[in-house]
Amino acid sequence: MSNLVKINNQDLQVKEFKGQRVVTLKDIDILHERPEGTAGRNFRENRKYFIKGTDYFQRNSSEAKNEFDVIAPNGLILITESGYLMLVKSLQDNLAWKVQRELVNNYFRNKVTDNSMGALKLMHEQVGAVIYKLDNHDTRIQKIEDNMTIDHAQQEKLNRYGRERVIKVLGGKDAPAYKVLGKKAFPRFWNNYKRVFGVSSYKDTAIKDIDNAYTFIDNWIPDEEFGLAIRGANAQISLVR
Repeated sequence: MSNLVKINNQDLQVKEFKGQRVVTLKDIDILHERPEGTAGRNFRENRKYFIKGTDYFQRNSSEAKNEFDVIAPNGLILITESGYLMLVKSLQDNLAWKVQRELVNNYFRNKVTDNSMGALKLMHEQVGAVIYKLDNHDTRIQKIEDNMTIDHAQQEKLNRYGRERVIKVLGGKDAPAYKVLGKKAFPRFWNNYKRVFGVSSYKDTAIKDIDNAYTFIDNWIPDEEFGLAIRGANAQISLVR
């Protein structure tokens, strides 16, 4: 029986450890056509979610050489099927799906026997639980990011941008409407802003809404009643002159 398995037109050397097939991080990079070190980086960044002895095994440089004829000065990480399914979660392109299907069906599960079905079922249940935790973790992070508000520098910038818009709508600082209605115009503008974005102050603007905030300011115009007051103020004083 050949010790090579064809995956994505690449010859993968069969590696087994403790009765199950494993792959190295380098194998994963090659099969997924990713730059060398990509799988290693993803593994290190998420290592706390991987269970040693279930999702991966670690061999020192001597064991790597003797057992797999691999030169690994810093040791060798062997990824199991469950570890691979977790690691490949971050790779979602079309090639990743293709390679994942081939690797799982033609490599990891190629030697499954009736005696190992129970263990395999348990392993997949554990993988499912870990992936569920990962998804919940991502969801919590997303909620935190969605609720983060702009910092002081962004608040000041937004405030200046809003004031400049109001001044422009009034006709400029030298316009009669600015002198007559300026004190009323700014509160009207910010009340309109707070109502649109559902905040008690522009300082509470969410980071995720900052682009929409500037778009709102760029397009803001007063309501019809106040617009008439602005035009009236400018026209009346112009006639007096």
